[in-house]
Amino acid sequence: MQLTELALKFGTDKGVHIGEAHGYTIVYDLLFAALKSSDVALAELGLQVGASESNPLEKNVTDVPSARMWLTYFPNISFFGIDICDFTELSRGQFTFLRADAGIAVDLKRVVQELPPVDIFIDDGSHASYHQQLTLQYLFPKVKKGGFYIIEDLHWQPDPIEKIGNIEFNTAEIAKLAINDRFSGEQNGTKLFKNDFSISTYEAVRNAEIAVLFSTADLNSMAKHVLPPHVRAEPVVSLRKYIFDWRRKKNQLSSPKLLVLQR
Repeated sequence: MQLTELALKFGTDKGVHIGEAHGYTIVYDLLFAALKSSDVALAELGLQVGASESNPLEKNVTDVPSARMWLTYFPNISFFGIDICDFTELSRGQFTFLRADAGIAVDLKRVVQELPPVDIFIDDGSHASYHQQLTLQYLFPKVKKGGFYIIEDLHWQPDPIEKIGNIEFNTAEIAKLAINDRFSGEQNGTKLFKNDFSISTYEAVRNAEIAVLFSTADLNSMAKHVLPPHVRAEPVVSLRKYIFDWRRKKNQLSSPKLLVLQR
């Protein structure tokens, strides 16, 4: 069963049917299909919708739709769920739970110590820029060489959490600049940013082996059209070229929504 079908079955909005229907599973199916029968270590930050960081008790801790999707998609998975809320009761078998607040460096340092190297890390947490950038700086090094670090929902940041931390630019803005500098060979980010925190985020994206930003328009296009065979044969490199060519032809440069980094 393809990942988009599993997203529907288990009720996660990473697919094209439930809730916001983000369409991320279309990208993930391309990137991860070759790993389905492998021993995969996958960590996901953010296990359930519905809570604010100020009141974590709002969240339903009795179900983990995306975790169930991943546990079915990868039969040999070691899944590590990370959340501010307590999902300890669900931690068994291939599911290991680590409790942490993505806005607290001490919590993330503890996750770094407890988490083994992973093939895939997905940040689907609060979506606040400070949380995304702090997590990237701590957890990106935990991704194995050739593995993927992914940040979802770049298009939306929650108030008032977005106002915390030492943020000059949101994560999408920094990623766009870093990727543009990769193509041009420039170092505009180091000239623009005034603090080391922003520069660290910029350098993590710029120095990744491959960095791809997907907009809502990109994801909608991929959902509606059959992708060329070469994209499926070499998904990482080909997807980057496919998205770049599609944007250039369609002149679609809408707000980034999904960031995929390969280490």
